[in-house]
Amino acid sequence: MKKTIKKLTTWRVGDYVLQLSVVIVGVLVTFIVSDAVSERAKAKEVAKAMEIVKSELEQNNKNLIDITERISFEQNAGRYVLRYEKQLGNAAVDSLQLYLKVPFHIRSLEFTNDALEMLKASSLIQQVRDKELILQIMRAYNRLKEAKETVAWYYNMKESYWTKLSDDSFYIRQDEKLKQENDVYKIWEHRLGNIHVHNILHFVVTGLPDFEAALKDTQHILNRTIERIGQEYEQ
Repeated sequence: MKKTIKKLTTWRVGDYVLQLSVVIVGVLVTFIVSDAVSERAKAKEVAKAMEIVKSELEQNNKNLIDITERISFEQNAGRYVLRYEKQLGNAAVDSLQLYLKVPFHIRSLEFTNDALEMLKASSLIQQVRDKELILQIMRAYNRLKEAKETVAWYYNMKESYWTKLSDDSFYIRQDEKLKQENDVYKIWEHRLGNIHVHNILHFVVTGLPDFEAALKDTQHILNRTIERIGQEYEQ
């Protein structure tokens, strides 16, 4: 009888340990699977957020290219007109017509950092494995900010010359009269005789000597960053 009780007790303890082991293993597996699912979900969130950052940088890069081309056009216009300042009759009428509005153009560099701010605010930035990539992204946005400030300075200076010109009522009346006559040579002759127009053109040509090179360097940084995000988070 004692042997039977001992046998039964031993079996029950072993069975309990076995069942407990199964439960523990089940819980561990559940936690592991849950963690894996959670990690995959976080990875997908990070990838989605980085894709939005990439799209924003691509749009910013397009805007940067547009403003670079715009300022390059203005610089070419200023150089052309000043080159023929003393001999306007030798300048091409089509070019003079094309450049008529250049002294008065005001632009700005449109750039956004909403995607970056969203990434930082969501704490997803901590989940990015490649910390060097984060630094590169920050560098790209900082260069965009610097470019925006430079463009703003350039057009603010240009506008300050234009404001002085707009206060000259005699110049304005004469300019409007010549526009009606539609003689582009007379218009430019009149404009180049005004110190403010001359100052605008001279500033356009000399105000940003290394600007185009600096913007192209910024474009290079943006392109590298966009490419790296694409390689790291390719869907």
